[in-house]
Amino acid sequence: MKYSFVQLMDLPVEILMIIFKKLNNDEVLYSLKDINMRLDQIIGDPIFTNEISLIKYNSLADLTSALSDIVLNRFYFQILPKICHKIKCFTLETLSIERILLAAEYCNLNQLNIFCMNEEIDIQLFTDKSRLLHIFQKQIVTLCVSGRRVLSDRYSEMYTLANIFSNILLNFTNLLHLKFYSLCDYNGAYLSFVNQSPMFFSSTLVELHINVYYFDDCLYLLDGRLHQLHTLFVRVFHILSFFHSPGIKENDITNNFPRRLFNYVQVVTLFDERPFEHEFFMRLVQAFPFLKDLTITNSEPQKYKQYSNSNDENQDFPIIEYPHLIYLNLFKIHDDYAEQFLLDTKTCFLNNIRLSINDEIIQRVTQNFTRDTTRNNYSKVKTIYRYQSVDLSKYC
Repeated sequence: MKYSFVQLMDLPVEILMIIFKKLNNDEVLYSLKDINMRLDQIIGDPIFTNEISLIKYNSLADLTSALSDIVLNRFYFQILPKICHKIKCFTLETLSIERILLAAEYCNLNQLNIFCMNEEIDIQLFTDKSRLLHIFQKQIVTLCVSGRRVLSDRYSEMYTLANIFSNILLNFTNLLHLKFYSLCDYNGAYLSFVNQSPMFFSSTLVELHINVYYFDDCLYLLDGRLHQLHTLFVRVFHILSFFHSPGIKENDITNNFPRRLFNYVQVVTLFDERPFEHEFFMRLVQAFPFLKDLTITNSEPQKYKQYSNSNDENQDFPIIEYPHLIYLNLFKIHDDYAEQFLLDTKTCFLNNIRLSINDEIIQRVTQNFTRDTTRNNYSKVKTIYRYQSVDLSKYC
């Protein structure tokens, strides 16, 4: 081992940098800090100290856990006090976050990625009683909160997350960018403000990534209390529950759609287990008049493909214009949604479009690019990303 280390130290700095970049920053610092002055100078480079992750992740088991006390103690006593002025971003879990953030003065820290590990700690961490409140208020402008929730009651989970979200916006007073459980899959964590009176607001937040359970929850996010918000990435679990709630007749849908203009929202992601009908897209463009980037994920076929729901069954749907749309992403969709956007009897593009779509679907819908009613809209597609479905069962 002694000779191996001598040989390693004989390598030029450029080679050592290439080797160290293959490792995680926490591994480099834990293993090499205070070995000698030459190594300290190399690993003191911002590439190793700007962003530090102090969590343990097992990719095979998809499991995140805390680091051992031995590792945490070395960082707490020997490493962080010496490099604290260089750290700009921490990735931490909630069991050790207080200990790490109180270990030193991080004068340049402005970003936190927090993995929630314990519900009780999660709730208390973001309140105005937190010992970290001074850091949250004065320094953090970018925040990502994630974690695997294990709650048997989904509704309790939704409202717990809503409370955490509200506390974050109230106590992170300089926050510009927030990702809140947006990394979870569609069976993951969603919050809801329904049956609550949320008191959150922010005068600084400009970008938000979030999962909500009901479409109505979007209204709280876009009613003006986040008045600087210009980019919203939102997944809605039951986006059509509002339109098809009990007691609402089909011809009353127009009157029940929220008549509000969300002028600052340019990016929308839609997912649901129920179909998106033509009338839904009509209301979408009315509610989001400056929509530029639209993502659709829905494998359910439309029920009303040919005609609008009116007394005259021969009346065609009006053509929907998308005046600002330039990015259209159709992921895991039924063919009906490709037709919804490519048929000129339903949609009119006013700009050149960058389209992402399954290769087999676009060939079916355009009939191998010979279908007359798709020619006009497809001519607007200037960039197309065509991907193929892969059957993984044959590799098992």
